[in-house]
Amino acid sequence: MSVLSEKVNKILLKIQQGDEDAKNTLLQETWNHLWKIAYRYAYNKADVEDILVESFSKAFDYIHTFDCNKDGYNWLCRIVQREAIALGERQKKMKELPLESADYILPRDHDFSHEIATKDLFDRLLKKYSEQDQILINLYLIDDFTVREIANSTGMTKSNVHKRLRKIINEITKKLKNSGQTP
Repeated sequence: MSVLSEKVNKILLKIQQGDEDAKNTLLQETWNHLWKIAYRYAYNKADVEDILVESFSKAFDYIHTFDCNKDGYNWLCRIVQREAIALGERQKKMKELPLESADYILPRDHDFSHEIATKDLFDRLLKKYSEQDQILINLYLIDDFTVREIANSTGMTKSNVHKRLRKIINEITKKLKNSGQTP
C-alpha cells in the first residue's frame, strides 16, 4: 500500500457516493504526485497536463469500478501510466507516417456519414446491454484495457471477462452486418 492510500481511498469513496466536492479534493491531494508519474511516462513532456486531465476524467467516469479495499492511489497511478503510454503510442505512429500518406488518414473528399451512422447504430445496440456489459465494452474498445486489466478493475475473472466480451462483440458484429453496416 502506498503512503497516500488511506487518504485517497477515503476521497475516492466519497466520489463514488456522489460527493462532487471530493473531486476537487482529489485533484488537490494527488495532482503533484501524479504529475511526476505522467512526466516519467510521457513521450512528449509538454503533454503532461493533458495526460493528467484525461486521466482524472477517466477516473471519474469509471469511479464505480474502483474497489475501496485496494490502493486507490495506485489505481490512479495506473490510469495515468496507461494514458501517457497510449498518447505516446499515438504520437509515435503519427510521427512515423510519411507526409504523402496523410491523405490516406483523412482524405479530403471522404464522406464520414457512413462512419457516423455505424457509430450511432453501435451505440444504440450497446444500450440494450446491461450497465456492466457496457462498461466492459468501453474499457476494452474505447480505453484499450487488456482483459486482465478489466478483470482487475471490475472484480471479474479473466475468463468471464473474455467470454462476455467475445459474446457481446460477436452479437453486435452480427447485428451490424445484418443491418448493412460494416463493423
